[in-house]
Amino acid sequence: MHSSTILAAALAVIAVAADSRGGHAVFRSTDGGRTWSRSDRGLPGDSRINAFESFGESIFAGTDTGIFVSGDRGVGWRRSGASTAADRISSFAVLGTSIFAGVAGSGGPTAQPSPG
Repeated sequence: MHSSTILAAALAVIAVAADSRGGHAVFRSTDGGRTWSRSDRGLPGDSRINAFESFGESIFAGTDTGIFVSGDRGVGWRRSGASTAADRISSFAVLGTSIFAGVAGSGGPTAQPSPG
């Protein structure tokens, strides 16, 4: 697996890998990276993941089509109401009780943690 983005948090280890056809997939490990399982249920098909961040009990994924959040340690994902499908999320930053998303070419929306 050629991972381009890895989030290691107490919640889980999440990695994004590109396949030989240029596709993208998210994988998850709960045993420190010894074993991996595909974990992209709810993410848009073949969407590039540009950033991950953990915040509280949630994991955020910044994609080319907005912000997705998981409240179950990366098993399933849902679109966050803090972005639109037109937002290309390039980064996250946590400040106090807020998480901020960097949107390519502009400012960024603020997302509050929410259950998955």
